[in-house]
Amino acid sequence: MQIPTIKNSKPAATMNLFFDGLFIFAIGCFIIAKKLHENKDHLLKIDSSTIINLMLNLIKKNTQNITQNIKRDPMMYVLLFLAGSFFFLYYLTDPARPAGIFRGFLGFRDIAQYPLGWFGYYDQGEYLKIARTLASFNFSELNTTYSYGLGYPLVAVPALWLGFNTDPFVFFNFATYLFTVYAVYRVAKELLSPFAGMLAGFATLFASPLIVYTAQPWNSSVCLFGMSGILLVMLKKNVNWRHGLIVGFLAGWAFAARYIDVIWFVPLAAASIYRGSFKQWMKVVAFMIVGILLWVLPVLYSHYKIFGSPLKTPYVNHIGLNDDSNDQQLNAYKLERIPNAAVGMFLGPRLAGAADNDRGWFITMFWVLTAIPGAIIIFRRSERRLFWGTFITVTIVAYLFYLSFRASSPISLKYGVLHYFKMFWPGLIILSVAFFDRILQKQVINKPKNLKKSKLPR
Repeated sequence: MQIPTIKNSKPAATMNLFFDGLFIFAIGCFIIAKKLHENKDHLLKIDSSTIINLMLNLIKKNTQNITQNIKRDPMMYVLLFLAGSFFFLYYLTDPARPAGIFRGFLGFRDIAQYPLGWFGYYDQGEYLKIARTLASFNFSELNTTYSYGLGYPLVAVPALWLGFNTDPFVFFNFATYLFTVYAVYRVAKELLSPFAGMLAGFATLFASPLIVYTAQPWNSSVCLFGMSGILLVMLKKNVNWRHGLIVGFLAGWAFAARYIDVIWFVPLAAASIYRGSFKQWMKVVAFMIVGILLWVLPVLYSHYKIFGSPLKTPYVNHIGLNDDSNDQQLNAYKLERIPNAAVGMFLGPRLAGAADNDRGWFITMFWVLTAIPGAIIIFRRSERRLFWGTFITVTIVAYLFYLSFRASSPISLKYGVLHYFKMFWPGLIILSVAFFDRILQKQVINKPKNLKKSKLPR
């Protein structure tokens, strides 16, 4: 495998200065254009003091709006601040991170055992090669670099254009992590209670391995972003064509990134926009289909140009270690693999008879088993029974599907194989929190009203 050549990125201070300057420049241009439009006959009266005053007023107004929003929902901003800080800390200290991103941070040299970091791995290295091909518009290179779906490498293209070559995926990964925390908090809060929202937010941050599989580049981050968006659309009391287009776009994006995941996204997207009227639902579904086709048609055309058939994906070149079959063929998936893979990946490799230094999913997220009684509670309380029924069904089928895949084995944990499942974690967290929220409510309801305060000896 040809390891991609990576140039050093700019120092963090230069990055911050660039974006600050770009922001101020944009505000200045907007104000000047607005003032010119309002004073067409008095252009010469504009001076620097006028522009500065307008900028100060604009900043003051935006500061007031932000302050009001914080007062309205302080917990949301606390969670987002913690999420941003935690992501930065985890990313900064990750031993697999490429070197040279934070040169001179706190006076230390930014070194790594392997300078390429995770881009020396196969998946991440291939993502980067595809992104560089797309960023250079040298599409003829796709004949050699088109090894994964284009949906994830595309998110790195703007960062590459701006010169952030060492890890151009970090900006999207950071946004995805914050967006997921926000979506989980918002859905749990509005569907259940403010306590449930707070608990779901903190569970996502500190009681799940989500940060591990989001800070490191994985194409499943597109699916995580899409699932968070679909959960937010599900909350809407009324939906229109825009919501259909949004969920369709997210489902199509999942197809462009990971192909098979569109099977889970389409029913979830359709269920998220159902509001009791089949006739109205069909109108919105029509726009959902349009949103899907915005991704599917260009991707199928790229398959035709590169692989000779729109039905051939890059996975036809992913050949198995023990046979000549590829990952797009059915024999890459076998039901008999499921029990051993489930024990090894969810409980631990040692219990499945494999030598692996990693731990199973339940070690960091054992409490997610409370999603089982939580699902019953959601069904009894929620108006979105169709969505949650679809989510539970799709999650079970998707987990069984991925457990049957030949790459899912007890010895695959150290290679990050759990990232296949992370798109379903936000929904599972919400179901689990429903159980704890119900316990708290029962405790409050059953609490004696005339309970006297106990007097403790001093």
